[in-house]
Amino acid sequence: MSDRFVDNYLTREDESIEEAKERLKEEQALREEMKKQKRN
Repeated sequence: MSDRFVDNYLTREDESIEEAKERLKEEQALREEMKKQKRN
């Protein structure tokens, strides 16, 4: 994902681009884990 896209659309107030990318990565990992748990 480009920094520009993250900055324009995905950052929260007072959040840096790097912080937003890390948050998105963590949220994706949680979604994937929940998906795995639903299958079991």
